Amino acid sequence: MSKILVSFATMSGNTEKVAQHINTELPKLLPETQTSFVNMMELTEELFNEHDLNILGSSTWTDGEFNPISEEFFNRLSASTIDLNGIKFALFGLGESYYPEFCTVVEKMESIIKSKNGILVAESLKLDGYVDDNMLHSVTEWMNKFLNTI
Repeated sequence: MSKILVSFATMSGNTEKVAQHINTELPKLLPETQTSFVNMMELTEELFNEHDLNILGSSTWTDGEFNPISEEFFNRLSASTIDLNGIKFALFGLGESYYPEFCTVVEKMESIIKSKNGILVAESLKLDGYVDDNMLHSVTEWMNKFLNTI
């Protein structure tokens, strides 16, 4: 049985909606899967070791910044001595393309995960605007591309 962590940092609720969709779809796409659904406010680095895959999501604020929740977590992760060698990650982010720094938090998350030797199992997903059925369909398609890696 695979164990997958889904964690999110949200201020408006949109990133949480996408994370909930991922968490709901995982057992349908991989029936032998146990999921953990954790708000990034409660996430600890040690949880990464307990899962076969860690899916993390955050929104990007106006000028390409982390939201306060993800900023706190990723600052803590950056400062830690943890080695994520061999630990698998998939990352997604929400933003609005009318900002010049569209979804740049995704690249920041990638950089931090890579600097700690984590493995990115898929191209990170950048989502534009508000959550709707088309967006959720894109999320499911994204998941189908990498779930066979665990």
